[in-house]
Amino acid sequence: MKPLSESYSIEAWCDDFHNLNELAAGTQDHQQLRDSYYSHFHLIYSEESWVDLAFERIVAAYLWMMKNRNELDAGDALVLGASGGIASVSLIEALYRCFVNNDAKTIYKKVTVKQILTATTEQKKTNS
Repeated sequence: MKPLSESYSIEAWCDDFHNLNELAAGTQDHQQLRDSYYSHFHLIYSEESWVDLAFERIVAAYLWMMKNRNELDAGDALVLGASGGIASVSLIEALYRCFVNNDAKTIYKKVTVKQILTATTEQKKTNS
């Protein structure tokens, strides 16, 4: 099986991450959010064999971001702060690079805020 990044582009990830963030604004229930976004995600990628894998990775990245939002906000990676949890493009791209080709269950525990902030800073330089 080829790496997910070969099928699921960083541009699609960014769009999907923004959609997930917008959907999350209306709920505090993680299971409800997961169920709603699962339906949405499957409508977009229904023909793709990697849909469940991509879904797992993007949700894991989003939940990791929200769990660590205070530290990310202090590190200037969030656009609207910890309360809003709106991620910068550089942060979303850094999350893609860390989460897309790694096992969501183990990477969620291994990724550190320092690693993501460093990757976000590097991504900002690349995007400039």
